[in-house]
Parts: sequence; C-alpha cells; structure tokens
Amino acid sequence: MGYFITHKDKDKGTISGNGIFYSKTSVGLMGKKCTFDFHIEALNTKPETRVTINANVEVWGAPAANRLKERFSDELQKVLATYR
Repeated sequence: MGYFITHKDKDKGTISGNGIFYSKTSVGLMGKKCTFDFHIEALNTKPETRVTINANVEVWGAPAANRLKERFSDELQKVLATYR
C-alpha cells in the first residue's frame, strides 16, 4: 500500500507506521499524512486471529480514518485469502 513501517514487535504482535492517505474530495484526489497501529493476536489453536487497527489521518479526522481502516481491512482479507 506504499506505507512505511516505523516499528514492529513480533512477540507483542504490533506493527506501527505512517504514510500518505489519498482520498477523493470535492476538489479531486488529495493526500494527508496518516499514522497507524496494528495489534495482531491469536485467539485459539484454530486459525483464528484478531486484528485491531487504530488509524489517524491528519486534518480529516474520524471519517477519513475509518476509510483508511476499511482499506487496511480489505487488503488484509486479500492476503489472508491466499492462505485458505
């Protein structure tokens, strides 16, 4: 997705990073700085995993952060689908 990983800890199941989130606006495609944190945890011995995504998009606030989380979720589902 073109974002940068700034910190990762495999033992804790965390990934943090930043980049530019592009979104359509009334004046066209615009980019704003974003940050994100993932927490990944195995729930049981089955292949069940919980992923918590926290995201922030500078200036645009919660609606844009929610779109960023949805985009992360969509991309994650594509990756996970290759393991089924």
